[in-house]
Amino acid sequence: MTSFSEKTVRGISLLFLVIFGFLTYKNYYYSPLIVLTIMMYFSTKGVQMFENRIFLSTRAIFWILFSTLLFLRIYFNESSHLDMKNTKILLTISLISICIGTWVGDFFAKYIYLRIKFCINRFFSTSHRGTYRIVKMENTQQNYLKSLGKKMGIMFYHITLDVNGEEKKFLLEKELFEKLQGKSEININIKKGCLGICYGVGMQE
Repeated sequence: MTSFSEKTVRGISLLFLVIFGFLTYKNYYYSPLIVLTIMMYFSTKGVQMFENRIFLSTRAIFWILFSTLLFLRIYFNESSHLDMKNTKILLTISLISICIGTWVGDFFAKYIYLRIKFCINRFFSTSHRGTYRIVKMENTQQNYLKSLGKKMGIMFYHITLDVNGEEKKFLLEKELFEKLQGKSEININIKKGCLGICYGVGMQE
C-alpha cells in the first residue's frame, strides 16, 4: 500500500523532462512534449491542496478519441495485409482499440490533461485568505494495475471545506491530512484560478 504524493508526480515529470529533452536533441518535433512536461511539473508546485475533479463526460471524450485513433492506426497500417471487409477482423480490431484506447484515454485525462488544466488555471487567480470550517476528512483507496494479474493500492486523502457557504473537496498530502486530524477549522489562502478551480496555499498553524 502506498500513498498519493505530489513529490512523486513532480519527480516523474523531471524524469520525463530529461527523456524528452534527449529526444528533442535528436529531433525537434518532440519539443512540445518538453513544454507539456514543464506545465505538469509546475501545475501544483507550492500548492498544499487542490480540487482534482474531472467530469465523466471529459473522460468519455478521451476514451472515444484514443479508441478512434488506435482503430484508424491499425486499420490503415494493416489494410494491405488483412481483409478489412471481414466482419470478424473488424470486430477484433474494434475490441482491441476500445480496450486499449479507453485505458490510455483515462490515463491521459486523469494525469496529463488535468495537470495541464491545473497549470493554466493558476494564471490570474484571486486570493481569499481566511479561516474555513472543516466539513469532513476522508481517505479512499484506488487500485491500479501494477503488472499482469497484480494490482497496487494507492491511498488518496481528501478534505471538504466550507468555502463561502459552498462545500469544496480538496486533495492533499498524507502528512497534511494527519496534521489536520481532530481540527474543526483551517486558516489557509484559498485561490480561485482562471478556470474556476480552487486550490489552497500558505496554511497557517
